[in-house]
Amino acid sequence: ENDRLRRAIDSALGIDAARDGHAGGGLPAAPVRLTFRRPPPLLPIVARVLPGGALPDATAGLTLPSAVVMVSDPGARPLPGPEEIRARLPLTLREAQLAAALARDMSLSEAADSLGITIGTARQYLKAIFARTGTDSQARLVRLLRL
Repeated sequence: ENDRLRRAIDSALGIDAARDGHAGGGLPAAPVRLTFRRPPPLLPIVARVLPGGALPDATAGLTLPSAVVMVSDPGARPLPGPEEIRARLPLTLREAQLAAALARDMSLSEAADSLGITIGTARQYLKAIFARTGTDSQARLVRLLRL
């Protein structure tokens, strides 16, 4: 994990240095998004590493490249419950319950089990959720719910 983070920071520093004329050649890879897995039921930690802009170093009389590392814990922000989902989206109670379970990173099978429904019923609900929300994948649905 440390090596991946260090490479991402080095890449961002390289982009910043190239922007400020301190590095030759082409620009390094684009800013990076990293995820760091944690044991279930915890969600992975997400880190974004990007160029920070050259910072003046008064002691050396020059500017130095910098990088910004933004770290977020998706589990730290409250996820919407079925009631909040229903208030925002035109879903039935059961559809909202399924959507809430998916927003908590449950698989469709796990969500079906937790709701006491079959995987076939869960798939029917999911198709209805997609149609009512204008989404076409679980990932897009979860992003919509986490806004």
